[in-house]
Amino acid sequence: MAETKVKSKYAYARYIWLGAYVLMSGFIIFLAASSGEESAAQSGFVLDTLLAVLSWFDYVPTPEITETLAYLIRKAIGHFGFFLVDGVFAYMTYHYFIKTKKTWLPLLIASAATLALAGISETIQLFASGRTGMLSDVIIDMAGAMIGISLTYWIANRTKKENQS
Repeated sequence: MAETKVKSKYAYARYIWLGAYVLMSGFIIFLAASSGEESAAQSGFVLDTLLAVLSWFDYVPTPEITETLAYLIRKAIGHFGFFLVDGVFAYMTYHYFIKTKKTWLPLLIASAATLALAGISETIQLFASGRTGMLSDVIIDMAGAMIGISLTYWIANRTKKENQS
């Protein structure tokens, strides 16, 4: 009977991970399809919030620093950060849905899926008004995804080994 409860718990977990993965991937596609003006407004909101926080500490950055901050927000949050989260969700989804003793298989599939998403999102940007798709952004996306996937893989397999001991 206890084993049934454990299986039931994992059944729910895999659908939660799947839902989070689909939502995050959809959100990335949604952002990729937004126009350059909409994208700038989204980045601008984050930048304005950061500048307001910095003003609490009586710091007003120069225009050059503000421009650098805007660039870092787009790349660090919009590319690296979102794909890091998507990589975590991708790995956990495939980890729960793929039943195999080969622990590297969900890792490989999650990596391929996030690479496909990175390529698709940059291709979509080629057709969005005021946007450009860039290979360098795919590389940043994949760096985030691979860190998310790798950390999650390491934690999941470490936890699994500790539970078996």
